Amino acid sequence: MKKINFLKLSEEFTPPNPARRDLGGFTLIEVIVAIFLIIVGMVGALIAIQNIFPSIRIVSSQLTAAYLTQEGIEIVRNIRDTNWLNNRDWNNGIALPQCDPASVVGCQADYTNTINLDNFTNNFLKIDGGFYKYSLSGTSTPFVRKITVASTTDSDGRPRMNVEVSVSWRVGGKNYQASTTEHLYNWK
Repeated sequence: MKKINFLKLSEEFTPPNPARRDLGGFTLIEVIVAIFLIIVGMVGALIAIQNIFPSIRIVSSQLTAAYLTQEGIEIVRNIRDTNWLNNRDWNNGIALPQCDPASVVGCQADYTNTINLDNFTNNFLKIDGGFYKYSLSGTSTPFVRKITVASTTDSDGRPRMNVEVSVSWRVGGKNYQASTTEHLYNWK
């Protein structure tokens, strides 16, 4: 029969000494440093998110203003085309004295009037049913659209209208403006 030496066996399987310093785990300083780094990262992310929201409002309003300037050009083009269809002068209702850039008045227009441009009144556009217009109903917007039209000729002597549409608005205490220029010809 084989003898088992229990003394030797107990030496091989002794539990670790709790007083030893090479145990796994984190020290208090490591935990504090980790928490500090996590807090710094979260504060940085919150500041970045906080700075993004005003930028989103500004970019959104710039995009709307760009569309409103293009819409102003399209309204003038629509009046010109309507003139042709109704056998009127191509610049009838467009080349008005108050619309000339030398005039301090300017003009305004929306899709409710396809006959001529109206005197500029510096009123805010309202949105009603998905359309921007100068009406009594609708929700006010911060946008004001001004149209100027200069009757000139090009280098070949052909008559043309230089149409400039500018949209101004205020967001976050700052004034902004966008403008577009187009040359319309009597190509008929």
